[in-house]
Amino acid sequence: MKQKPGSAVGLDKSLIRWRGNHKLDRVRQIAGRSGQSINQMVNSWADMVIAQNDAEASFLAAAARGNPCLL
Repeated sequence: MKQKPGSAVGLDKSLIRWRGNHKLDRVRQIAGRSGQSINQMVNSWADMVIAQNDAEASFLAAAARGNPCLL
């Protein structure tokens, strides 16, 4: 699923460059724009990371079995 430009998913990558309180303020800003609390935003990011890791693990397992659909 493609994310639209400026979506919260794309913005989280830039948080690595932010420091301390600036990072927290940025998370508050992102959460506020999407109408979520900080906890909801962080939980949704964590869910996305877990889903991505699961998908990658599944892909690698299928590739290791020589699944022709992945080649």
